[in-house]
Amino acid sequence: MIKKTHVFFGLLLLTAQIHAEEVQVQPAPHYDAHAEFYSDSDDLNVQQYSIGYSKGDKIFDYRHELEKSGENLWGVEIKRNRIDQKNAADYDGYAANVSVARKFSDNVSASASIGRSQLENSFTQADDSLTTYGLATRIKLNKQVELHASHSKDFLFQDAIVEDENGNLLSGKSSDVSLYWRAQKKIRVQGAAGHRSLSDGNAANKVSGSVLYGISADWPWIWTGVSAERLSYNQDKSSYWAPDKYTSYGVVLDSSFPVNDNLSMSLGANLNRSKEDNNPTGTGYSVSAGANWTVTDNVELDIHGDILKSSQEASDWRQDQLGLSLRVKSY
Repeated sequence: MIKKTHVFFGLLLLTAQIHAEEVQVQPAPHYDAHAEFYSDSDDLNVQQYSIGYSKGDKIFDYRHELEKSGENLWGVEIKRNRIDQKNAADYDGYAANVSVARKFSDNVSASASIGRSQLENSFTQADDSLTTYGLATRIKLNKQVELHASHSKDFLFQDAIVEDENGNLLSGKSSDVSLYWRAQKKIRVQGAAGHRSLSDGNAANKVSGSVLYGISADWPWIWTGVSAERLSYNQDKSSYWAPDKYTSYGVVLDSSFPVNDNLSMSLGANLNRSKEDNNPTGTGYSVSAGANWTVTDNVELDIHGDILKSSQEASDWRQDQLGLSLRVKSY
């Protein structure tokens, strides 16, 4: 049974690049509160709540670009995580991390984070703790080409991978590299590759590519095109989705536009066909919507939602995600 339409991997990275080139504002100290809710057809439900403070913004937040070379930024965040599973243990716990970022020049930026995550098993009352970290860099090779690279370690429940076959919490080390090419003002090409090593000895490799055309290249913008992806795991696992060979290709649409001076919205859609191992070909779609409301000069509210569904013969699989964010600037 095909469970996920992973074609979004490439689309989301390219979308972030579109935003990064076109929206730049001066970073400011701010407080953040965030809530994220995830559910799927396997009766997995994940809730995440976080509060944080940043002196500026992480370098991959497209809405707040670092503007000055030599600028150092930092932030702290505390999270509450809740994982509910059907016929398996539930987990409840906290995570905290600190992050720093620096723009070394107009062409090179980097960030790093380190933290600690703890989750308690509802069946055994045992605690699982993990030191988490992340490293990332962004290099503009020229006016048309940009390289992103990252490496991180964390629990994998945020990717709907919770436990191994023995009921142990799964963590993983993930490395990704992406290359963006703005061939022309209205044409964007992206290629990405990633590798993940899981704590149960399994490993995954993925590659993706996207080509988008800007019907409206400047904001308010509309981009459409094609995207494809291939994902493979070394070992098949019964406790989480780990295909030997999964491929997907389809068409994508992404847009962002103002409603009035204080409110902007985004809409996206994806239609694809996919093939997992020797199973029959499946079909899938996803839709997303978001809104950003500038309540006052110092207060911003964001909301976004995603629905993803895949079908294979008589079987369907679906996931839903909702996020809410509140940002208060502190001058």
